[in-house]
Amino acid sequence: MRAFIAGFLAAVLGAAYVPQLHYLLWACSLLAAAMLCERCCGARTRRLLLGMIVGLAVAWWHGNALLQARVAPACTGQSITVSGSIASLPSAKLTYRGDTRQTVRLDVADVVPVHCRGIRSVYLSYYGDQTLLPGEAWSFSARLKRPWGSANPGSPGFQAWYAEQGIDAVGSSSVAWPTSAAVSRSGALAGINTHRHRISSALQQMHFAPSVSAVLRALVVADKDGIENSLWRLFRDLGISHLLVISGLHVGLVGGLGVLLGTAAARLFRSSTAWVQWLPALFGLVPALVYSAFAGFSLPTQRATIMLGVFLLCTALGRPASGEQRLLWAACVVLVVNPLAGIGSGFWLSFGAVLALLWLARWQRPAIPLWRRLVGTHVFMSLAMLPLSAWFFDGASVVAALANLIFIPVIGFTVVPPALLGAVAFLCGLPGYQSLWQLASLPLQVLLPISRAALEAAPGAVFLPLDVSFMTACLAVCAVTLVVLPRAAQARPYVMLFLLAAVMRTNGETAVQDSTPQLTVLDVGQGTSVVLRAQGKTLVYDTGGGDPVGRNAASEVLIPYLKAEGVQSIDTLVISHGDLDHSAGLQTLLSQFTVQRLRYGTGVATGTGGRPCRAGQSWRWTQSVQFMFLSPGTRAGDSTNNGSCVLQIALGDYRLLLAGDIDKRREREIAIYWRHELQSEWLLVPHHGSGTSSSHVLLKAVQPSISVVSASYGNPFGHPRADVLARLGLYGSAIFNTAAAGALTFEFDAAGLAAVRRFRGQGLPYWM
Repeated sequence: MRAFIAGFLAAVLGAAYVPQLHYLLWACSLLAAAMLCERCCGARTRRLLLGMIVGLAVAWWHGNALLQARVAPACTGQSITVSGSIASLPSAKLTYRGDTRQTVRLDVADVVPVHCRGIRSVYLSYYGDQTLLPGEAWSFSARLKRPWGSANPGSPGFQAWYAEQGIDAVGSSSVAWPTSAAVSRSGALAGINTHRHRISSALQQMHFAPSVSAVLRALVVADKDGIENSLWRLFRDLGISHLLVISGLHVGLVGGLGVLLGTAAARLFRSSTAWVQWLPALFGLVPALVYSAFAGFSLPTQRATIMLGVFLLCTALGRPASGEQRLLWAACVVLVVNPLAGIGSGFWLSFGAVLALLWLARWQRPAIPLWRRLVGTHVFMSLAMLPLSAWFFDGASVVAALANLIFIPVIGFTVVPPALLGAVAFLCGLPGYQSLWQLASLPLQVLLPISRAALEAAPGAVFLPLDVSFMTACLAVCAVTLVVLPRAAQARPYVMLFLLAAVMRTNGETAVQDSTPQLTVLDVGQGTSVVLRAQGKTLVYDTGGGDPVGRNAASEVLIPYLKAEGVQSIDTLVISHGDLDHSAGLQTLLSQFTVQRLRYGTGVATGTGGRPCRAGQSWRWTQSVQFMFLSPGTRAGDSTNNGSCVLQIALGDYRLLLAGDIDKRREREIAIYWRHELQSEWLLVPHHGSGTSSSHVLLKAVQPSISVVSASYGNPFGHPRADVLARLGLYGSAIFNTAAAGALTFEFDAAGLAAVRRFRGQGLPYWM
């Protein structure tokens, strides 16, 4: 049976990364032919091949259903009517414009027009005055597009999350009306979400500190709506981000307490009847299922409940299976439920943590005192999870071991139990739930301010950015596993040195060295962010869009990229103009990096310490790397777009032009003034390919052989416009678009452009 399980797991996990689903059918045929060849394989090999065939068939069926439900290309960007029921807790946020955005998951019941039907689930952003509640039926006039995410070095995209969650389309709407025609497909889950919303609202009315209320709502009903960026950073820097979600740790703690109660109850009965042996499993599974329901049966709680259920059922049935075998069965069940679960970090972290515990338990000696075993387990788990955290999250906390030693027992035993009991009491209409929630809040009211003050005293000192390759992470995991072997005592110091050498490669050690110039246009959606690295220096042109005081492209894309590249300071920062799709991350970037020179265009706040850019200003890094602003002029009254800093970069004889958002009028003025000096081989297309820009006058003067459009996939503005692409084609320009290619990196040598690398390359998984 082990061979079958191994084949199934290998096939399902591998099938998630094939570029085309029909490859799975070819693989099934080849494996079936091999299995039927009796001379070539024995019984164990046949079981392995059979498991692989079943795994590939499951993956093909799920993948085919996923692709068929995706929004049709003909419906992308079109205004359609989508009806259904709210299948999640709405997340309400104030945008930087002051209006409210409610984000929900919609279980689709109907779509108009008919040819757009087939969509099952939509991740929808609603900008309107109506209040959306879980389980309600609504119709929206929305613009939908295929689930899409940015693709950049150093930061994860959202496409894997969309695929793992089964999202068929993303969209936005500002017009909605309630309807009774839409039939909910979520069934009992709609009622569960209604109760979750009631609990979350009741917790909000408790008048706790915002951070305390946010943590309690996250721990009780998995409502992360109140968790601000500062609180996320606090838990990330402490290495305890897993405590902000209802994860396997919480479900395991609740299930473990239930098992202890069930075992005690079984001993009280002192009966040999068969049903008594089921009490530990029953007492463990029921609380775990209830807690998972409070979390809306999210993927982490599904994994945890399945793992717990497999372990408990094997024990209750008296199946003589080892812990590793039970873990493999649990992984099989998880992948049958969702074959794409393996593309998320949570799958590997969850099963990796349990596997590490099982490995340690195999080699621990029972004679060791309990306190030493507990401390040793904690230290081992901190080391074991470090390589995985570094690989998935590009960094780790240097105080994670200490923080987890404090927070895990405090939250697990003094916060979660009274908080859950309070939630049950609230739903049952019993008095005392407020007292239970007050009791649960006390540890948080003490620990959160102390932790925040401690980190503010040493900003940036506890979270260590790590540059870890896949092979390095694997070697580090192997090193950790060797530490606990009984005969490895003499080799442990060397193993630890190897582990530190393998994992603790900080970005500071991989700082930018003097090299040939490299320019990267980051994929920041409908915005702009460009990074030039040359001669050990860095120039950043724009920061991308987003919320200036919340999540933005600088925090999500630009800063992770700079840190992944080893950049420690920025020589020159240019903010082309004040529109938020170019400048939203200015303060975020300044808070993370030292900037030697700051220049900005029209509409940028003047309290930043820099100076406005002016036409004719120039500087150089070396004789072969020079810069000059070609615009704006000094004339008042220009629009924000026409006040963009137009920057020309000369890399030897090869020139690049970054044109901001200027329109045809400013393009004509620049072309008349600069004439032949405007010629550039490389062009960042003005205004994301808008029809108001990229005129014949500009293109005739520039004569670009390479043109790059920085725009988002399926954007509502239709950028880049077809007429703009046609004009660029007339001048023989090769066109690159970040919406399709992801981040684009251009490498230069003495002869000019040497190479182009698309981050969203060929051979992508079928779900991307």
